[in-house]
This record gives sequence, structure tokens and C-alpha cells, in this order.
Amino acid sequence: MNRLVLFDIDETLIKPRGVGRRALSRSLVQIFGHELDTSAVFFSGKTDPQLVQEILIANKIGESEFQPTWMKVSEIYPQILKEEIANTNDYSLLSGAQELVLALAERPQASLGLLTGNTELGARIKLEPFQLNAHFPIGAYGSDSQNRMHLPEIAYNRAKAHFARDWQRGEIVIIGDSVNDIFCAQGFLARSIIVNTGRTTWDALAELKPDFLFTSLEPTASLLEAVFA
Repeated sequence: MNRLVLFDIDETLIKPRGVGRRALSRSLVQIFGHELDTSAVFFSGKTDPQLVQEILIANKIGESEFQPTWMKVSEIYPQILKEEIANTNDYSLLSGAQELVLALAERPQASLGLLTGNTELGARIKLEPFQLNAHFPIGAYGSDSQNRMHLPEIAYNRAKAHFARDWQRGEIVIIGDSVNDIFCAQGFLARSIIVNTGRTTWDALAELKPDFLFTSLEPTASLLEAVFA
């Protein structure tokens, strides 16, 4: 009954209040000297390098600029992200997030990790105000691959090495809020627990048939039952 439980961050564990979008926009201003239009780019469920590429495309900036731009963003984004979090009064955990993480952390059958489009450093910065990083010793991040579908295998391999355990695909659980969290789980033959706390509608999530769909992380007992089902 062992489980590897991989959590998304934005709109799943935390309510980011746009800190990532603003930090990324400010980073690009420093690089290009003017603001780039991000209004046409949907941020939910994507990796940070994917977002940078989509913003460049939306602003008709050539493909050859992507790699050098991403390298510069990687350098300056973390400090700007820290500033945005510090200056955002309502940056917070979502209801039930802390309770669920702590309840899972107390169970020896559960091994916890992250599966997020944030860079590793960005993910750690976002979780630091809530003292949650210690509960997630491993993860897979946007800094590992631009393609979010690659992340489950990366997380799985790191978890095997760190925890000295192995899991069948059905013992791996991905908890998130977006369609890409469902696709990640289905593509890796893992199970998905999806919460309708992000920017995707309930109907759009339900149409993709996640294993479990909740309105939030608040019903801790029900979430734990789903994890160990």
C-alpha cells in the first residue's frame, strides 16, 4: 500500500496571486528593455521555459532568441520572484493544503515529492514561506524539461534513488489542478487526484476523466482515502 505522491504547486498547494507572471514579466523587461505582452498566454499547467517560449512567439521574437533569453531569465527570475512574494499581502496556502501534506508526511507508506512547471529554485522559493520544503525532498521541475510530460519519469527516478523504494505505476499519485496534471498522470499510467482550485473549469477537468476530482483539498479524510484507494 505504498504510495509516491507528487504535488503540483501553483493553484494546487498555493494561491500564487500572479507572483510568477509578474516576476517573469519583470525579468523579460530587464532583458529586452520594454514590457512584452503576456495577455494571450495561458499560464496554468505549463513549465516556465514553455511560458517564456510562448511569450516570445506571441511577441514575434525569433526562435533563435529563446535559449539565450531563457538562460538570462533563469539567472534573474529567482530574486524578482522573492520580491514579488514579499510584496504580495494575500499570497497564501490554499485551504486544506497544509493539513493534507502533514497528514501524508506522518504516514510511512507515503513518499512525497513535487511535480511542477516551476524551476527547482522557483518552486522552493514559493514554498518557503509556508515551511513545506522539508516535506518534499525530491521533485521534477520545469528546469528539468520544457515538456511537462517528461516530468513524471524524472520524479519517479529521483524518488527511487532517494527513498530506496519502488512503486508500480498505479501506486504513483499526481495531485494537481490543471489538464496537464491529468495528462501527466495518464501518460505515465499513474493515478490523478485533481482539485478544481485553479483556472480550469470543473467541466473541462471532468471531461478528461481524472481518477478523482475534488472541489478543494479541504476534505483531508476523503483525499487520504483517494491517495490510498
